[in-house]
Amino acid sequence: MAQHGLKTRREVALRPALIRIVDRRTELTGTIEFPALPALADHISERIVEMFAGFTQPFSREETGALRAMVVRALDQAYETSSESRLVVKYSTPPGKGVQYEIGVRHLSMEERYEHWASLKEPPLFGKLPDAMVMNMAASLGKPDEAPIVDVGAGTGRNAIALARLGHPVTAVEPVTKFADQLRGAATDDGLPITVIEDDFLAPEVVLAAGGYRLIVIAEVLTHFRELAEIRGAFAKFAEALSPGGLVVANAFIASPGYRPEPLARQVGEMSWSSFCTPSELDFITAELPFEKIGDEPVWDYEQEHLPAEDWPPTGWFEHWCTGRNVFETTPRVPTPIDLRWLVFRRTRTLSG
Repeated sequence: MAQHGLKTRREVALRPALIRIVDRRTELTGTIEFPALPALADHISERIVEMFAGFTQPFSREETGALRAMVVRALDQAYETSSESRLVVKYSTPPGKGVQYEIGVRHLSMEERYEHWASLKEPPLFGKLPDAMVMNMAASLGKPDEAPIVDVGAGTGRNAIALARLGHPVTAVEPVTKFADQLRGAATDDGLPITVIEDDFLAPEVVLAAGGYRLIVIAEVLTHFRELAEIRGAFAKFAEALSPGGLVVANAFIASPGYRPEPLARQVGEMSWSSFCTPSELDFITAELPFEKIGDEPVWDYEQEHLPAEDWPPTGWFEHWCTGRNVFETTPRVPTPIDLRWLVFRRTRTLSG
């Protein structure tokens, strides 16, 4: 029995030496992708080093520093290009050579991102009914055939088609080819007065008739913008296109009063199609442009009150997104510091101030 026990202890003592031989002959290859968020450079670097440490001996301080420098450069490059970008880490463990890796970036187009997003969702992607706020504001314009409307980022036409069926001439601006094609098809099939412009609304070549519209709708679009300058550019175009007294109906994530967002929150918001602004950042709309704000209400509350109960919520993802939990993953009982709100502006005759 003593002999048997001694042998067992010896086997236990030798086992790590055997495993080291096996580990050195184990080959791993793989790819990891991280969202390209520069504010997470330290976190991403630490995750990579921790993972590699499981394959070989721990990284030295110099090796860790070199890897972090590569991560920082790649994140900055990727983020500057697009919030749709990804940091790509490819690695392998050739026997006896430790971990070999390379760090690069992958840029996704808006169409690719939408294609992936749509593949994960149940139709209808944006809900089957138009926004209640949009329809109610359109109803305040008088005769539909005398009230042309622009729908910016029209998607598959949830709002544009409903407005055109009432008789409004609608100009729908949509940059994603798949959605623009669906909208053209629906307009043709039903003989609706919809003109589709397949382009980015901010592109210089997209020029609307000066003073030719009574309502501009920009729903679930400002949440994609990365820079305040983009919002400024859009509202400057709105001011040119609207006749005096015309309306802009927009929804946007607005930060709670007193909340001072850190860079990481901004970057996660962009990545999650939930870009947000502080109230003071949007003051230019009424301070510098010919607009007065006449409406400011939570999207969730307004739509729930005005849409049929049997059609609520509009989509399975609407509540999570609308309440800001795509950016801050809290429980429903814990409010996030951002809120999707309906903002309504009226085009005034003269510049404010």
